[in-house]
Amino acid sequence: MKLLEKTIKILDYLSDEQRSVGIAELSIKLDFPKSTVHRILKDLLRYSIVEQEKDTSRYKIGLRLLKYSNSLLRSFDIRQTVKPILKKVCNETQETTFLTIWTND
Repeated sequence: MKLLEKTIKILDYLSDEQRSVGIAELSIKLDFPKSTVHRILKDLLRYSIVEQEKDTSRYKIGLRLLKYSNSLLRSFDIRQTVKPILKKVCNETQETTFLTIWTND
């Protein structure tokens, strides 16, 4: 398994757990050597992709991923995404479909 694939599996696990996780747990659950998990987490920590709790030394998703998700949300056009779904619903039900977007303006 390539390093990038292992890194993504670690991030997926951290994201799914929604709690801080230790190296031993990651190693057992993902069947990776502890040294590999430690090396990957060390690199992710350096770039704030994960954070390490000082009191427990456990890891969790970091703030840099929030930056990436915010970028995605800013460029995401819900109208284009929903349009084919609304058309399908319209065709199947023979009813008019609408998408309403609330704003704070």
